[in-house]
Amino acid sequence: MVKKILQFITFLLILIFLGIFYLSYYGIKTDKFNNTISKQLKKNYPNINIEFNEIKLLLNLLSFSINLETKNPKIYLEKKEIVLHKISTSYNILSFFKKEFGISYIDFETKNNKIQEVIKFLRLNRDTPQLYIIDKAIKGGKIDINAKINFDQKGRIKNDYKLSGKIYNLSLKILNKKEVKNINLDFNYLKKNLNFVNLKLDYLGLKILSENFSLKEKNNFYLIEGDLKNSKGPIPKEVISSVLKGEFFENVILSSKNHFSLKLSKKYKVSDLNIKSKISLEKAIFNFKNKIIKNYIPIFKDKLLFSSHVIDIEYKDKISVKGKGDFEIDDKKDVIKYNIDFKKDNFNYNLNLSLNELPINIDLINFSKKENIKGQLEVRGKTY
Repeated sequence: MVKKILQFITFLLILIFLGIFYLSYYGIKTDKFNNTISKQLKKNYPNINIEFNEIKLLLNLLSFSINLETKNPKIYLEKKEIVLHKISTSYNILSFFKKEFGISYIDFETKNNKIQEVIKFLRLNRDTPQLYIIDKAIKGGKIDINAKINFDQKGRIKNDYKLSGKIYNLSLKILNKKEVKNINLDFNYLKKNLNFVNLKLDYLGLKILSENFSLKEKNNFYLIEGDLKNSKGPIPKEVISSVLKGEFFENVILSSKNHFSLKLSKKYKVSDLNIKSKISLEKAIFNFKNKIIKNYIPIFKDKLLFSSHVIDIEYKDKISVKGKGDFEIDDKKDVIKYNIDFKKDNFNYNLNLSLNELPINIDLINFSKKENIKGQLEVRGKTY
């Protein structure tokens, strides 16, 4: 009799062990927890409804919890729907019996949602001026999001939540009513730090790239810094006129690498703006009608051709421009070096010209140089 009892107990223990092993490594699929999880979330977040499909359960003995995963669930906020690829979470077994909030975290992956719909979804839950502005600026695009949200024992979201994902083919209308198109990027967010990587966009036909662009929230301001670059190619006329506020330049071909940083106050005021740029200018035509120049350069015909320039530009409390390259007037090519500083109404310049082909006349000092004779000219000046 005792032997049979021992055999039964042994069999029962083996059965329990196999059951635990199966639940821990293979799990089971069920819909028993659907209502329980939905009710717990709705209790703390009453505006949100979640529809689960069949849930897969895995037992975690170390934390005495059950890990749950479901695919293709749906989240509703009023009538707005966000399509998800997957949700996984962990549910404390004791909390089920104590009727406490037992969800420690939620991981979810969204699936190809329209960005405008996601913004409208967020505005229904908590509307802010920032979300309103973004909502009005966005003209298209889709987003994939991966998120991990941790909860405390009372069901409140902790501040260590993580977000990452991709944005595809986003279009934005910016303040000057110009449209930035084909914005594609990867992003991640953790503890008030937002990073964009592998950013690509199209502004008025100009292709712009960024390897890294970050926004960090401090006590009273946001610190924004990053890099922008464009590969060698023609610069659209609309971009040139919007940057230089004129129609002087045409046929501009260049590449550039730029790094910038700034502080943005909570009232959207910019301070501590720093920009460093390195420009490789292959070609640019400068149209400039000026009778005074003709007095000094007789062959000047209202046009200068700049080529093969390397230019360093730095902005902090002033704008500094340093560069060197070729300039050409009426098929006569020479070399120019320049160092220019701008600060409010102050303008300092130092120009050094290697004049080998151009003819020069400076009547004021009774100086004249004919074509194809080597010469050197340095011009310094200040304006206030």
